[in-house]
Amino acid sequence: MTAAPRAARDEAADATWVVVPADDEGPVIAKTLPSLAALPCDLWLVDDESSDDTARREHDVGATVLRHAGRFRPN
Repeated sequence: MTAAPRAARDEAADATWVVVPADDEGPVIAKTLPSLAALPCDLWLVDDESSDDTARREHDVGATVLRHAGRFRPN
């Protein structure tokens, strides 16, 4: 199998998003994100006010990090 031409990979990255929710997942994120960041996609992480280093680890791999303003509290 041959790799797709660069233009095709860039186009695929524009069309594909990977969205990962995370809450205090620093150690897991550190193991998972490098392989996700290598994919031809836009990588978005939603940090639910983690108290550990989750957001920093997400940012380090070039992901777009979104942080919740407050935790969801079901009724």
